[in-house]
Amino acid sequence: MPDDGLKATFGMEAKDIVVRRPPLPRFHGPAGEDQRSQTVHRSRDSATCIRIGFAFFVLGAALALALPAAAQFAPSGGALPHARESAEPPVVPEGEAPEGEAKRDIAGFEKGNFNGFYVQSRDGEFRINIGAYTQLRYNLLWRETPPVDESSFVAGFIVPRTFFFFEGRFTPDIEYQLRLAINDSGDFAVQIAYAGYNFRDYHRRSAHRHGTWNLRAGRQFVALTREDWMYSQDSLTTEASAVDQTFGPGSSDGVQAFYGRDRGRLWFALTNGVAGGNEAFPNNLTSQVLLSARGEAQLLGDDWTNYNDLVGRRGRPFGILLGAGSGYGIRGPNAPPEDPKHFGQVTLDLTLAGNGFQVLTYGVWNWQAVGTAQSTWGFVAQGGYFILDPWQVYLRYELVDPGRLPGLVSFNALTIGSSLFPFDWTNRYKVSVEGGLLFSAINQTLVEPTGVLGWLPADEGNQYYLRFQLQFGF
Repeated sequence: MPDDGLKATFGMEAKDIVVRRPPLPRFHGPAGEDQRSQTVHRSRDSATCIRIGFAFFVLGAALALALPAAAQFAPSGGALPHARESAEPPVVPEGEAPEGEAKRDIAGFEKGNFNGFYVQSRDGEFRINIGAYTQLRYNLLWRETPPVDESSFVAGFIVPRTFFFFEGRFTPDIEYQLRLAINDSGDFAVQIAYAGYNFRDYHRRSAHRHGTWNLRAGRQFVALTREDWMYSQDSLTTEASAVDQTFGPGSSDGVQAFYGRDRGRLWFALTNGVAGGNEAFPNNLTSQVLLSARGEAQLLGDDWTNYNDLVGRRGRPFGILLGAGSGYGIRGPNAPPEDPKHFGQVTLDLTLAGNGFQVLTYGVWNWQAVGTAQSTWGFVAQGGYFILDPWQVYLRYELVDPGRLPGLVSFNALTIGSSLFPFDWTNRYKVSVEGGLLFSAINQTLVEPTGVLGWLPADEGNQYYLRFQLQFGF
């Protein structure tokens, strides 16, 4: 069984699990190299990795900014609040407003909003949206070669995650979100807590279409890959991929800027690093600084709501989205001295979405400078299709490759499932049946086995699971 320190390279154990992950990797340079040689290799390889990552991001940024304006843009996923996507009251042209101030309900429920229950002031300036959801799951798992004294078959219930949302605005320009999370062990944490300012409101673009700026400060998910920032309720499968749970940065504390045009958008973030939202001062062992950026461009189509989830509901127009992201991190001063001091990630993704389907493919390259650069890789290809209006079938393949790390093998897994959506206006209610096949001995891979992920420790042999899940909330 490999050293537990090799279990993850860039990310946290699971983006929705708030317990701390095991120690981060402790890679060692080639035996026999003297300190001067290691320093030279580290400098050259780090510089090369940074250049490649920057080149990928510049490509995405250029596409995002070069595309012509179109009819609409909107926020998506966990990187921007769903509450801003609900339809604002129609603007009455000047001189045509009715006498007296327009009256608004101070409380109610909106089906079209992510968190539908709201309380607001009479003038609509202040608003808070409240919501919650949970997942109840029953797992059946078979291991070909379980550890000694453990059964090859296990089964049982788990509540992998429960979320409470409080999001809204103080004014049309000042927004906020608080997200409280409870994991499968009953641990409670503040997963998201930020305030944001809209320099130009999403729904009030200038006539010259100069774009929209937004700045957020606090605890938040940084934009790198589409899967990592996506809300769990809006995922295609019952659980995030092993690629995301191994390489995803999770929530961090810091600032993130957003710039959007009609067919392109960019994010820039400076945070306290990988899983920084789980760290306590002054014991941040993961990283002191993480600088990240992401660009997206609609190559075909002009409707951003296509990409607010990974589900792909019916009634949506056809579109193609290209995304690229890059991150560079520096370990904190409290990290073990043998840990790599510099690390980074480059991601590239392509999404095809349309009437009742969505296909997402993305790759992740992760590197760490230890003497020479140590590279690891991840790849995900997934897609879902609604064969009937409420009934969807889906398939996912995922790969985590350890590169040249000694004693490790690739993680390969296949997932197939079906989900039933009782309501066409929300993904929050969903019933899923899912099966999975792991073609690797998980203890010999980079992936950390957990009950939430669905794969348990095993030194040899494949694993299989059958999963039933009910997701619900308000």
